Amino acid sequence: MSQHNFWPAPTTPTGVSFYQPTSGDSINLREELRGIFHGTATESAKAHWIVLRKMDLTKRSQYWNEETLEAIGGPAYEYTDIVVRTRRRINDSHSVQDEMQSFADPGQIHVTTGMYFFEHDVKPKKEDEIFEIDYDLSICPTAPRLDRIPYPYKEKHIIRESIPLRLDQGGRTEYWACYVRRDYVE
Repeated sequence: MSQHNFWPAPTTPTGVSFYQPTSGDSINLREELRGIFHGTATESAKAHWIVLRKMDLTKRSQYWNEETLEAIGGPAYEYTDIVVRTRRRINDSHSVQDEMQSFADPGQIHVTTGMYFFEHDVKPKKEDEIFEIDYDLSICPTAPRLDRIPYPYKEKHIIRESIPLRLDQGGRTEYWACYVRRDYVE
């Protein structure tokens, strides 16, 4: 029985490597993702700007009403808005659904869900909010400034789960994957 090399080395004429090693025989995933998010000398950025509202769930905001136990006129918690680049994948009623969503009971409605991907240093948390903003990258490819006129947002998503992804068990966080659901209530 002959052996076949299904994963040829980068130097063989029958195959190519998708990754060029950065040190030894491994890749630097943070560096690869930075190139995707921000671009390189030869490739343009493949991410877009969003506003990430980082909620501080330990501090109630000025809008919190102790009598009714709800926020009135604003968010329930204090927050900080930051502008970051992200990649996303959104599921809606026109895409392939998981088993739970495709066979919903009568009376249940479909809520748009998806995933956002962030660089290692963003550190999003559960309950943080993502605002898709109207911002034309072709006019200004740099980050929008929050101290200017507020940017109108197109969509709002709430992070339901934030997962730090590592290459090896116990290793450093390489990037974040966040499961979100769209918030239709304003």
